[in-house]
Amino acid sequence: RNGVADAREKCANWCNIRGAGVGLLPTTKTVDKDLIDAYFWLKTPGESDGCSQTLPDGSECPRYDADCGSQDSLGTRAGEPPAPEAGQWFDFQVKMLAENAKMTGSVVPSVLKALSETPTSSNPFEGRKYYVNPSYAEQAKVSIESAEGQVKTTLEQMVQVPSAYWLDTKSKIRGEGTKTMEGILKDAAAKSPPQL
Repeated sequence: RNGVADAREKCANWCNIRGAGVGLLPTTKTVDKDLIDAYFWLKTPGESDGCSQTLPDGSECPRYDADCGSQDSLGTRAGEPPAPEAGQWFDFQVKMLAENAKMTGSVVPSVLKALSETPTSSNPFEGRKYYVNPSYAEQAKVSIESAEGQVKTTLEQMVQVPSAYWLDTKSKIRGEGTKTMEGILKDAAAKSPPQL
């Protein structure tokens, strides 16, 4: 979500930032290979950071954090939908992230090809195949189907990009399937070769 510099009025604001866009595609081509091994998406684009005080269904959010009511947070201005609870799919946000995307430097297919090549350095990430969670594509499907133009094209690329899995509740740790950390690790390890 770092594709747009200076999107926030206050740097301390972090929750569902208005005007944000996805940034560079994950890569080991960094500005300083001695200091930085790789760039990754550390939060799944489209999952809410936290809820507005009032949820989309009109009820009060039981996990409301005042930081999600900042002047920079989606859902605090007229005409914006309220944000769902942390980790829930936020259609308005993912479309904004796609609209403001700055994934320049390469395109998804070439990055994914590079990630599967044989390592050529001591960088533990270089040449490795990275796991793309199939649950992300499921969540994004509704947003893709209702999007148009470049936003739709960008969303279709985004679902092919690996990102970290955000643990916002304990219930996402154990369990089967690709909506839990345990299930994701099992699925990634079952790939040939195993994926990071």
